[in-house]
Amino acid sequence: MVHSMEVKKNKFIEQWASYRENSEYFYKWTPKRIVGIGLLVGVIPFYLYRYIVYTVENQYPQYGAAEYGLLGGSPPKYSTQEKTTKE
Repeated sequence: MVHSMEVKKNKFIEQWASYRENSEYFYKWTPKRIVGIGLLVGVIPFYLYRYIVYTVENQYPQYGAAEYGLLGGSPPKYSTQEKTTKE
């Protein structure tokens, strides 16, 4: 106590603090939560990646760059004209 003043505890703040400290015990896994976590972790990033790949691959011809598949695609094949000149 400071200068003979008492601390008045608010029961709602104490209850909230108790939930914050023990949140792992109060959390319940439900099918709705599993679907939500699956969307946030798997589905949304996958479609965001596919959209980025689509836009980047469609911009290659505009800049005259070789048309490679993004991330693991094979390099472009040599033309048949180059093969005949080498032989």
